[in-house]
Amino acid sequence: EEAIKEVKKVNKEEKMAILENLRNQNLLKAETALKKFLAVYCETNKIDYVMREGMTGSIFYGNEIFDITNDVANGLNAEYNKK
Repeated sequence: EEAIKEVKKVNKEEKMAILENLRNQNLLKAETALKKFLAVYCETNKIDYVMREGMTGSIFYGNEIFDITNDVANGLNAEYNKK
C-alpha cells in the first residue's frame, strides 16, 4: 500500500518504472512460492518433472537425480581438450 501511495506522487515515466518493479517483485514472490510448493508436492507424489506449458517449455521442477549438467560440462571439456 505504501508503494501505491508513492506512485500517485510521481510523473508518468516514474510511475511506469515503479509499477514494473512492483510487478516483478510480485512475480518473483509467486514463482518462489510455486517452486517451494512443487518441491514438496513432487517429492510426496514421486513426480520427477513439472513442465511449463507454452513456447518456452521451461521446467518448474526437476528431480536433481536427473541433473546431467556436470556430465555434460565434463564431456564438453574432454572433447575440447582433445583438440
